[in-house]
Amino acid sequence: MFIDTWSRDTLETSVARCLNRTIPEIYSEIEKADQVSRQPEGGYDADVFQEEVLKFVKTCDLELLNQIQFYHLARRLNIDEDVEGKNLQTLLLTENAFTSFLRKRGVTFRENEHIDVIYNGIVQDISEHKLEVNVNYLYSRFGYYKENLDYYFNGLAFHDQIKKNYYADALRDGPEILSNLSRLLNKPQLILDYEKSSRYYCFAYCVPMSEIVFEDKPKLEDDAKMTYFLQRCFERLHQYWMGEEITGDSDNPILVLRNNKNMSAVYFTQKELVDQEAVSYTHLRAHETRH
Repeated sequence: MFIDTWSRDTLETSVARCLNRTIPEIYSEIEKADQVSRQPEGGYDADVFQEEVLKFVKTCDLELLNQIQFYHLARRLNIDEDVEGKNLQTLLLTENAFTSFLRKRGVTFRENEHIDVIYNGIVQDISEHKLEVNVNYLYSRFGYYKENLDYYFNGLAFHDQIKKNYYADALRDGPEILSNLSRLLNKPQLILDYEKSSRYYCFAYCVPMSEIVFEDKPKLEDDAKMTYFLQRCFERLHQYWMGEEITGDSDNPILVLRNNKNMSAVYFTQKELVDQEAVSYTHLRAHETRH
């Protein structure tokens, strides 16, 4: 079973079904947890709220959550019909639409102790510039930090407010790796050409819970992942219960595939063309998220 996080309606229905309770019962418990967690000076204590949620969940006849929805935002080339999600190492070191696009513009990659960037036949030494923001990003993603390899294919756990997420804005022109690469090579035309030759999608997958890691809770075992995710679902429903306009999506859990795996096409469920005019990330909240 999985909780359908596509919209508010599907989230409400799925949480109620998972707990074998009705939607009104779910919101009644949210109201109780809100009252207990309210602070005298205003606002509420999120930790107390989650403790109350956990108490309630333990009283329910819980259905096993053995899958989770995984939403990956990506601008893809028009000729790219592949729905498999490639980790960065696979993406850069195999023949595919992305590497073909770059090769035609003089950029190739090769496997070394890390991933080398070659531009017009010359290997780019990025190590001496690694303190620069965009180069440091590449230094990390290209495997220079052996103790913390970051080739991960990642995504978000909720779709309902995804167009208000930081990544919806950051990725609208193209992949972060390409944006940073174009700055490294001083070739802004790379990202401009890519944008003109591509469309922006949200790819949806349904993945075994055992194959994902919550970026902010990387050591959780599968049983604990289920409880943790239910708590995050209650946080999201709490926002809806309060009746205020949800202006951001900074609390959307970031998911990564365990052990730098590729996302199998078997888990693909659908892809949505993102209306870029609907992307409404509030830049003042950028400090609240990372990628």
